[in-house]
Amino acid sequence: MAGTSASREDSQSPAVRQRVGSASGGKSVQAASDSDLSHEQKWARELKVFLYVPNIIGYVRIALLLAAAFAWREAYTSLFFVSYVISQCLDAVDGAAARRLGQVSIVGACLDQVVDRLSTCLLYVLNASVYPDFAFAFFIALFLDMGGHWVHFFAAAVVGAKSHKTMDPEVNAILSVYYRSRPVMFSAIVGFEGFFMCLLLLASPVVQASAASLSSALLVIVYVTSPLMIFKTLTNLLQGLYGARRLVACDIFGAPSS
Repeated sequence: MAGTSASREDSQSPAVRQRVGSASGGKSVQAASDSDLSHEQKWARELKVFLYVPNIIGYVRIALLLAAAFAWREAYTSLFFVSYVISQCLDAVDGAAARRLGQVSIVGACLDQVVDRLSTCLLYVLNASVYPDFAFAFFIALFLDMGGHWVHFFAAAVVGAKSHKTMDPEVNAILSVYYRSRPVMFSAIVGFEGFFMCLLLLASPVVQASAASLSSALLVIVYVTSPLMIFKTLTNLLQGLYGARRLVACDIFGAPSS
């Protein structure tokens, strides 16, 4: 992987190097300096980025998700819940750490998106396993989530946007509000996660064997968060449509040149 990445870096034009450098915190790399580095030196530089603190947080989140999946399989409901919640809480830490430590990276942004999607996919899959009659509905939710985010993220990269959160409010007002208002985004994400988490916990043998008040509380949360779940699902759909329109515009008018 290191050799492939290094050879790709060597083939980049100065303009592309400058753009990538700007996205990585202004650390542009000159072609001449690359040619003077050995394979080991190039790999050491790449490894340094892979080991940025925010990226390590991403790896920890993946480990926690794997632990959560294993815990659910073994009916350790409390361990499942704690592992998943900690993983989600760390999602709010990695971005702040990247900015504070000056370790913003393109690979880190990609990793963050991947882990976020893995998190929700885990909830979809587990819910489908305990509610088989609604498995198709969970698949649709997964399809909109994964597909919408991927197309939107890919389109943002193609058009050269600084962030996938940058968009024209006149084109998509709902997404503009979603991405520009932190309270709206936070509420939608928490409500979305809370809906699927509580729905899953209701099927847990541990919860079912507990006091009826616990199941009642979880059911109330499911009902309360359902509008937020619907809104977040709508944004997933709109992201895919918006991204598709941006890609079609590139087909018609041409993608921005590097």
